Amino acid sequence: MSRRKEIKVGVRPVRAAAREFIAVCEAIEKGERPALVERIDFEDLMTFARVLTPRRLELLRALHAGGKMTARALAHKLNRDPKHVEADIQRLVRTGLIETRRGHVQVPWETVTLSAQIGAKSVRRAA
Repeated sequence: MSRRKEIKVGVRPVRAAAREFIAVCEAIEKGERPALVERIDFEDLMTFARVLTPRRLELLRALHAGGKMTARALAHKLNRDPKHVEADIQRLVRTGLIETRRGHVQVPWETVTLSAQIGAKSVRRAA
């Protein structure tokens, strides 16, 4: 399976996402082909931080760099308990950041861009 180009993960209120969705729909109705951006948005910074914990981000980076592997191999690479790694994998699968296939897990994105705005400044990281 080839990797998709990029996904943006961030904090964005539902209203902002809804406005963007409406704008895309209106553009399509006019016959335009708007550039679509694959995104995963969290309603607030606390939810973002609760889902993307430091351990899960470490897992995501290791999996992105190492390519597809089994959960056990990933746990070994991270020197973590396999049960905890499996729980983190399941959460990241539900979030849409990683996929499982035939006993292996993988990051299906070439680039994962994380951003969370705090006031006027933005915090960005690429995995």
